[in-house]
Amino acid sequence: VSAIEAENPENVKMVEASASRKGKKKDLSSASPSFFGTIFSSQYACHLWWYFIMDSWNITFFINYLPWAEWLTSNDLQRTSFWVNMWAFSQFAGAPLAMLVGLFYDMKKKSYERKTGDPTTALLRACSATIIITTSVGVMATFLSSYKIESLQWLTFILQLTFRACLYGNHAQALQLLYPQELFGKLYGFSVIPTFIGAEAAGHIVKMATGYGIEFSLIYKVFTGLLATAYVFPIYLHLKSKTL
Repeated sequence: VSAIEAENPENVKMVEASASRKGKKKDLSSASPSFFGTIFSSQYACHLWWYFIMDSWNITFFINYLPWAEWLTSNDLQRTSFWVNMWAFSQFAGAPLAMLVGLFYDMKKKSYERKTGDPTTALLRACSATIIITTSVGVMATFLSSYKIESLQWLTFILQLTFRACLYGNHAQALQLLYPQELFGKLYGFSVIPTFIGAEAAGHIVKMATGYGIEFSLIYKVFTGLLATAYVFPIYLHLKSKTL
């Protein structure tokens, strides 16, 4: 504390309080150093649920694309072929749009860091904001795909492809930034197990449901509701940032 600051006791208290707060800030990478401590944490549980339900939708849409296109076109062979070809062609659209989410993360992190003065809080809030965008894109894609309106599906394509490109990038980024770096490989591998089971099961459940005459309009609206529950992860991160 400088001589001028020392003349005012209030300044000394403010400096000491600021130093005390900084001392209490924790590095996210050291919060749960063990593998089992991490996978049984509430944060990782929210993270795994988010990835589980998001990936399940992505795989389900891919596996059931042909029967969905047949439903969309009322089994018109020529129009079904058109939508299958358009889906194949539009695969190039997702990656460039996903780059915008990465840029958004960088901008939000810098913005939050200027506002809070703390890099850990900024990281959590930037991750939360980015994951909210990815989740919202997935929810919108799911909801729009439940409508039997062909012209609307151009927007579904853009949203779905952007969602897919962002999903796996967001997942890897969150694992790298929010957990101990030495556990990255283990946590990534562990996250694949339940998501693989869920994704495969969801696709077959949809096939079974359509076999019983349940239309995609209802099935994908149910998926929309399930995807909405994934907001628990970004909300958790935002609330956690307020406790630091």
